[in-house]
Amino acid sequence: MEMIRVEVRNDRIHARWGQTSAEIDAGRVCIGHLGCKLLGTLKQHVPPHLAEQWDQEFGRAQWRSTQNAKPKLATSLEMAIDLSGMKGAVFWDTMRTGSDYWRPGKLLTEAVGLLPDRYAGRVAYAREDGFCPPRELLSEFMANEQMGFGEYAQRYAEYLNTGDRIPLAMVSVVFDLARSRLPIFYCVDPYIPHYADPRQFCSDIPYTERSWIEELRTDGCHRLVLVEEIVKAFYGHGIHVWILELISTFEDCRSANRDESF
Repeated sequence: MEMIRVEVRNDRIHARWGQTSAEIDAGRVCIGHLGCKLLGTLKQHVPPHLAEQWDQEFGRAQWRSTQNAKPKLATSLEMAIDLSGMKGAVFWDTMRTGSDYWRPGKLLTEAVGLLPDRYAGRVAYAREDGFCPPRELLSEFMANEQMGFGEYAQRYAEYLNTGDRIPLAMVSVVFDLARSRLPIFYCVDPYIPHYADPRQFCSDIPYTERSWIEELRTDGCHRLVLVEEIVKAFYGHGIHVWILELISTFEDCRSANRDESF
């Protein structure tokens, strides 16, 4: 692979991949993540105690709905772009497998088409196979009910941190931001409230020792592991990252950093 390098000099991030380079303000790093499906698509196998909790917290009709997925995604996307201060976005496909309906050319593109005209031509699609969970690990996780999400996440993180996968992800983020595009790492799995403990995010606690909703282990958001490993790598350079969670179910976009903004 061609040389990949990320450096910080004079409060600027300098990124290079082969002959291509870009630089941005070190205080302007923002990453988004998205689960395309609505939470209601899981309702048939959400345990009763969790369904009751969500009924009380969000309203039975809201979280259980499977209607209007495309306009809801478009609303969340518009909010994310506006919050980030960018002029557009790049959707990074993190799915090794998954529904082709939520890939470019179908529902994802149709949702983007619902954005206001000012975003026309400013949303792109990208994929790097190395960012996806390895096929062998994914197959093992789906077949082995004894493997908890924490073990799956730990092994996925170890895979991401071999070779140039995370440096390539960092450079890709910088390249997107340099073009005023918000990088959004997405998969099919919906945003699941409280799936992970936010206090454990980017901590030294191994994934295997963290709290997860194991009743929904195969619906867990692997993209959160990818985003966390990218963010940790930026932290290693002394760079803070603002994380935006696009939540189509609630037509919302929230800062995972809680009350922080650019």
